[in-house]
Amino acid sequence: MDRIPFTEQEKKILGRSGDFRILRRYRESAIAVSLLFCLLFLGIGIATQSWIPLCVCAVLYALLTLAEKLAYANALAGYKSIIVKLANRLNELKQK
Repeated sequence: MDRIPFTEQEKKILGRSGDFRILRRYRESAIAVSLLFCLLFLGIGIATQSWIPLCVCAVLYALLTLAEKLAYANALAGYKSIIVKLANRLNELKQK
């Protein structure tokens, strides 16, 4: 990959593109944050005694946010994979 002039940020992305532990950590943190928001809204609902509407809204919000974050993480993994494949192909073409 020395033949392709990557920026430092691009080199960092390419270097980490095969490391799926980063993607797993991102997914785990998205799940943890969503669960914490659910618990927070549940606590607020119980404290205010109007828990049913508050909890329904909170759970819907958390689930939508979780779905958005997981979709973003999957898209990001796909983009990184494409970048690596394109870079490898360019290297093969330049060596011929």
